[in-house]
Amino acid sequence: MRIFLSYRRSDSQDLCGRMADRLRQVGGLSEVFVDVDGIAPGENFEKKIQAMIARSEVFVVVIGSGWMGGDKGGSPRLLDPSDYVRMETAEALRQSLRIIPVLANGAVMPSPDGLPEDLQALTKLNALSVRHTDFDHDVDRLINAILERSPSRPRAGYASRRTPQSIVLRAVIGALIGGAVLMTMAVANNLKWHTSLETTLGGSDMVIVVIVAVVAAGAIAGAFYRRR
Repeated sequence: MRIFLSYRRSDSQDLCGRMADRLRQVGGLSEVFVDVDGIAPGENFEKKIQAMIARSEVFVVVIGSGWMGGDKGGSPRLLDPSDYVRMETAEALRQSLRIIPVLANGAVMPSPDGLPEDLQALTKLNALSVRHTDFDHDVDRLINAILERSPSRPRAGYASRRTPQSIVLRAVIGALIGGAVLMTMAVANNLKWHTSLETTLGGSDMVIVVIVAVVAAGAIAGAFYRRR
């Protein structure tokens, strides 16, 4: 999967650098293109952006408090049709790319009234927040979103899914199953299995041991059951 990471250098360069490094470590992400950093000297900027967006599958646009890019005259740079952030985002919208807005360090989504017409559709997209203060957690959510993984069922290791509560619950279920097996045996033998076991094992004490062993085996099997 190819990712196009768009940001304004004066706004969120450090955060985007960390994000790019982290995304490049994720299996399944074959390429993370970081806007102008991936354009060689002498290349046509506009054509390169169009080509890279066209080959990308997800467009991540990082919006910080200075994403609009106000200049000395007070007019936001984003209103300039030649502004590279506007060009990238408008192209991604034009190509109907899957777009994930990322709000950097507590930034909020700009009002559609303050955006040029070709960017106003961006404000209708659900955004994620990525903060330096909770970077790992936030980027994990972004990775799940990119890979379309459910946050309620992350790709965690086997041990992390074995909570004490789940082990106890599975043990109880296993014990009940063991008891059900014994009851089935009793019914199948017209409730005379207890007498026959006494005869076979040499006493009622051994019957109790067998019953406890079957129930315990069910509990252990349940506790360590692992669904593939």
